[in-house]
Amino acid sequence: MGSSVWNDWQQRKVYAIMAFLLFFVEVGIAVYVTYYWIRSFVGDILAVWFVYCGLRFLFGWSIRNSIICALCIAFGLEFLQLLKLDILKDLPLVLKIAMGSQFDYWDLVAYSIGGLSIVLIETIMKRNEPSI
Repeated sequence: MGSSVWNDWQQRKVYAIMAFLLFFVEVGIAVYVTYYWIRSFVGDILAVWFVYCGLRFLFGWSIRNSIICALCIAFGLEFLQLLKLDILKDLPLVLKIAMGSQFDYWDLVAYSIGGLSIVLIETIMKRNEPSI
């Protein structure tokens, strides 16, 4: 196996572990946290991180493309809530909980903060990578 393929797999494995951990943090927040601010705002920031890490693991896309796609998914789901489509009423309970039930501009702010924090942390991590 070539060195770049090995490095790519190692990096994708890290994103898989992060997505896995973020999933359980999100479930923990949904089940155990009663503070509205943490459940809604922090939960939405972490949701963008979860989707981002999942995309990086599954597809190995670039940082930029993964952030754009994660934000499009988050914003798209939020705007679906604004439309109040009948089809959304028939979704399984788990998906209803994950999507939320009503549109909120603050969710868009939280998603944006999530995206910007990804850019910031990935930039810092990239600068601190040892050069070979």
